[in-house]
Amino acid sequence: MELSPSLEKRLATIQRGEITGHHIYKRIATFLPDENNRRVIEPLAASELGHYHIWKKYTQQDVSPNWPLVWLYGLVARVLGFTFAIKLMEQGEEKAQLAYAELATRVSAGASPKWPG
Repeated sequence: MELSPSLEKRLATIQRGEITGHHIYKRIATFLPDENNRRVIEPLAASELGHYHIWKKYTQQDVSPNWPLVWLYGLVARVLGFTFAIKLMEQGEEKAQLAYAELATRVSAGASPKWPG
């Protein structure tokens, strides 16, 4: 079953959020002087990249990150602290989780990934 254009658009938006999150966490990790903090942040970046690839199975497209948002969160992390920036990101994640649950149900209810070829 093919995805409807509106569902595919929503999934691509979520996919963009995941790749944006990946780059934000990577950027934050690069300037953390404490190795222990980097070891906490780097897996978050990897997790976001994994989520990006899950959604890509459905959209069959690459999407670019929201670079201005990546830059902004990097700035917030440097000026106000990385903990503050992470907490801001978590607030957005909580809202996104509700949308993800609804979309995951719709996708698993009838749409399988569109594999190339």
